Amino acid sequence: SVLPFMHAGTALSLTLTTNSTQSTLLTPTMKLKKFRSTLIATGLGAGNTATSLVAATADTSRTRNGQPEEIRSKDGLLEVTLTVDLFTTPDLNRTAPAYNGSPVGPTLRAKPGDKVRITFINNLAPSSPENLEAMVFAGTPFRVDDAEHINQTLLVNRLQNPTGNLWAIPLDDYWGKGFQNLHFHGLMVDPTIDDGRVYIDGGQQMIYEWQIPENSPRLFGFYHNHVHGTGAYSMLSGLYGAFVVEDPASHQVTANIAAAPQVSEHFLLLSESKTYEDGSPVNFIPIVMDFDWTHVTNGQVNPTFHFKKGETVHFRTINAGVEPPMFLSIEGHELIPYARDGFPTPSPQVTDTVHIGAGMRSEFLVKFDTPGTYRFVRGPANFGITGELCGILFGMPPEVVTCVSFDKEDTIANIVIYPKKR
Repeated sequence: SVLPFMHAGTALSLTLTTNSTQSTLLTPTMKLKKFRSTLIATGLGAGNTATSLVAATADTSRTRNGQPEEIRSKDGLLEVTLTVDLFTTPDLNRTAPAYNGSPVGPTLRAKPGDKVRITFINNLAPSSPENLEAMVFAGTPFRVDDAEHINQTLLVNRLQNPTGNLWAIPLDDYWGKGFQNLHFHGLMVDPTIDDGRVYIDGGQQMIYEWQIPENSPRLFGFYHNHVHGTGAYSMLSGLYGAFVVEDPASHQVTANIAAAPQVSEHFLLLSESKTYEDGSPVNFIPIVMDFDWTHVTNGQVNPTFHFKKGETVHFRTINAGVEPPMFLSIEGHELIPYARDGFPTPSPQVTDTVHIGAGMRSEFLVKFDTPGTYRFVRGPANFGITGELCGILFGMPPEVVTCVSFDKEDTIANIVIYPKKR
């Protein structure tokens, strides 16, 4: 089927195919005080049309110290297939769309000058005629003189939320939950490729292809579904994965980190989960008075990571949460944040808490000198709204002290430090 979509005032046709045949995308090519002083001395301071359900099997990321699968470019090409299927996450009893039968997507690595080719397959059920109508209507430019558009009732009816909360997303979203696409967050991809208005229905597939410039800077971003109206649902499903463009040879950040002894890299994809009784994800978490959600790290609940005494860990964190900033700390340790959204900070400073806004990425170093078990903590986020302000802003009774849904502390992981010899 050929679905017309408007882009910058011009019709753009994307050819999408069904029944697992190849599709075509018409696009351009396109404290440790001693530790801190050591780092500064090294320079760091300067197919299918029918829905299938992937069985919940042992999570292989557990054999990689809780890390997602990794796919690297080879001979100048990063070639990846991402298939969206329903998947039941063992830790969460959550059945939701997922990439390649895993609770989070694979980590993708490329270099400046590489070509990226991602074959994207939506293996969910095709959308109903009503949902397709709603999506096509939403993607059509609004014209004041078009009475047919003005009098449409489908989307308006779906806005009637049974909770009476006008800010809430309807139970069935605006146009169902089966449409997919890819957004490359923080990766400087041409907007004719990274277009949130493009949608891939169940049983369809599409190829995303572009060239990373030879002079590309160091980039640390992530990819995720960005069909408008289902963004929060997708994050609560685990539809995201890290994407790294490695440092150019002339860049010093990697060399400086490598100069520190025993540095290991560790990705943290952070989000939340909340499901209905049937295990399907909710569409969103209301900003107030909903504390019954679970923090998720790399698709797991409170995983355990293992490191050795004396090891320095380079944490690369992504806030793939639905709303708030995250405040991260590790019991008994200090952190050295050295990069934000992929770009190095001018003068790294020792801190005990790292703040990561929604959609942002933060990289920090931690040295583990003492064997033991330590909590990796996500602190409360209340935006300064407590007590009386809960009543003023949200009409809460006087006895309510805490009203912001994310105003609670959570353990996101446990870190076990072993002696050097095990």
